[in-house]
Amino acid sequence: PGDPDGDARVIELMDYVVGTVHGQGFARIFTTDRFAPNETDFETVKAQGMDIVKRGFAVINDALPPQGYAMDAFSIADAALFYVEFWADKIGITLPENCLNHYRLMLKRPVVRRVLMEEGYRLD
Repeated sequence: PGDPDGDARVIELMDYVVGTVHGQGFARIFTTDRFAPNETDFETVKAQGMDIVKRGFAVINDALPPQGYAMDAFSIADAALFYVEFWADKIGITLPENCLNHYRLMLKRPVVRRVLMEEGYRLD
């Protein structure tokens, strides 16, 4: 945003997405063995990861506007949020309403569409 308060909000959202939703939640889902070397604990660790992700999206959802980008205009925070929304979509986690609206908005961006198509994803 270019102002101290807006910049701080961007950093806050990015930090929460990367440190909590990704680093604590999705990491437990995608790299379970790093959190539990014993396979008998894998399902418990994955369930913890799902809980962290879902609670994280609930927090983010409450901070997002109902429509539009996280900080009114597109920022790096939107890109950070998009990739975890994308992961959630791909593994069947239901996004709360404002997160889902944000995800759909990001999917309309030409560069996002181009990259996803280059990576082999179908965009319907």
